[in-house]
Amino acid sequence: MATKAASFARELKSIRSDLCFMQERCALLEEENRRLRDGMDKGLRPEEDDLVRLQLKALLAEKSRLANENSNLVRENHCLHQVVGHHQLTSPKTSLLHLKNLYKGCA
Repeated sequence: MATKAASFARELKSIRSDLCFMQERCALLEEENRRLRDGMDKGLRPEEDDLVRLQLKALLAEKSRLANENSNLVRENHCLHQVVGHHQLTSPKTSLLHLKNLYKGCA
């Protein structure tokens, strides 16, 4: 019976130690949650706000540059299509080949 009591005492001591550790950990987590909630209520920290602002500014500049480049490429593509169309109409060889292909397709 004494050994059983000693075993229970060791187990109780271990459980109390675990409980103490869990309480400390819980207190740390509660403090962290409190800090996070306070930070969310206040919004972004100033250095994070500046960083986000700089990133947004860079992204908008890149978007503008890409939109201009896209506009130029669309214009260039349109001009190239016009040149190809004009070349197809004015080139005698191309016109003859085109007519032959049309004739073969009809036959």
